[in-house]
Amino acid sequence: MRIREISLINEVLSYKLFNKEVVYKNTSKKIIYNDQILFESVYDDFYIKNDFLFFNNKNKVTIYDLEKRTIENLYDLEVLNSTNIFNNSIVLIDTNQKLYICYYNFEDINKLGLQEYNWGSLVLYNNLIIILDKKNINCYQLEFSYNWSFPLSSLGTYETSDKEVKTQEVQQFIGVYNEKLWVRTNIGHFFALDINSGKLLNHLKGVNVYDVHGRIDEYLGETDVYQFFFRNNYILDTDRGVILGLGGDRYFEIDINSEPPKSSIYGMMDQMKEFGIKPGNIGYNQVLKENKLYFIAHEQGVFGIIDTITKKLIYVSDPIEIISKNGLPPQLREIQVSDDKVYVLASDNTLHIFEKRK
Repeated sequence: MRIREISLINEVLSYKLFNKEVVYKNTSKKIIYNDQILFESVYDDFYIKNDFLFFNNKNKVTIYDLEKRTIENLYDLEVLNSTNIFNNSIVLIDTNQKLYICYYNFEDINKLGLQEYNWGSLVLYNNLIIILDKKNINCYQLEFSYNWSFPLSSLGTYETSDKEVKTQEVQQFIGVYNEKLWVRTNIGHFFALDINSGKLLNHLKGVNVYDVHGRIDEYLGETDVYQFFFRNNYILDTDRGVILGLGGDRYFEIDINSEPPKSSIYGMMDQMKEFGIKPGNIGYNQVLKENKLYFIAHEQGVFGIIDTITKKLIYVSDPIEIISKNGLPPQLREIQVSDDKVYVLASDNTLHIFEKRK
């Protein structure tokens, strides 16, 4: 694979991809698309789903149709976050902690009336609304009739380094696959619930020593199980039925097509050494595209690509020049990938755009 830098954009705070172009907010709080200023004085982040751009600003939600160039403002409502934007609707919350579902055509807004929402992750799946806060997972029908609840205390307790006994907490919603809701906890455990009943179906605590391939740093806990790195953000590959992620010199995979699910570690130490990658430099922001896992080594200023089929490190970029700003160390912040381009945002607010060629 050949990759070359073709352009850059200066003064970028955040960005999203739309129709093979970049929509970004600059350091002057302006949202820009195709060299045109769409909005000014936008202080919160923005999100894009399908043809629509969403953002919060001064107690109102602005929804903008990027194709038709039309605007709808919804007052006293707020977009929760990007995970709450679904195929044809968006979940909003008002100042009284009540949830709404707003359909993109604005012909209908359903007031769901859930009180005391605790700001956890929220999933809309078929006719179900699933709310994941730290201690509980609660499922409701779309009209908010109660369906099921799963307390994380059901997973048992763990002991901290200070000998304090605690209950596990939700750390990341992974996704839904084959009617199973997959979640990662704050100590790196994965578990799956039947999405219709809330029944615990799988609870994975780590990788057996016999399922480690290649060389890694040799350390284990009190058992012959390697723990999943709990600070990683893991990705659900719905095409292959695999949960995956890169942590340090370890590439993790969980095959959730098998029963029970099979967990594996592929050691990347020798390959990273060959390319000059320091395992402790691997960032948590990773992107899966066409069986390729893109990652950044943030302080080294490079990005790399792992082939998830062959488990080989197939590309590492040249170091990207980054200017130190405001006394902060120069590093890469974020990577996004389209069909033919790679976008890397650096800490000096420069967005570097690379072209992929096979």
